[in-house]
Amino acid sequence: MRSITRTPPRVILLFLLPGLVGFVVFLAFPLVMAFAISFTNYSGGPRFRFVGLSNYLRAFSNPDFMNSLGVTARFTLWTVAGQLLLASPSPSSSTRDSAAAASFAACSSCPMSFPRSPWASPSCFSSIPSEGR
Repeated sequence: MRSITRTPPRVILLFLLPGLVGFVVFLAFPLVMAFAISFTNYSGGPRFRFVGLSNYLRAFSNPDFMNSLGVTARFTLWTVAGQLLLASPSPSSSTRDSAAAASFAACSSCPMSFPRSPWASPSCFSSIPSEGR
């Protein structure tokens, strides 16, 4: 019988390193930089000046921005509610062995991928059974 050995922390870190580098390079760093730039008057080029909260004050005092914020909030609430309602029956229906159940399961998961990423949408349509065609 083979014994279980403890994996050295260095090996664990080597496996985690690509994900951590990707997280920092593609998510954390751009997020921090975007937040920092939002406090300046940067509009391209090498020059910018710190303006504090004036960008935020101007945005939140603009009625068009506030309208857009409300529309976005309503869209998010309706989309999340719709996804939850459509996705909740799919696990029980996908246990049956029929093309209709498989189609329902595939179609009910499609709305969940549309807001997330444009490259996830084609996989929804390719997962719908073609019934031998």
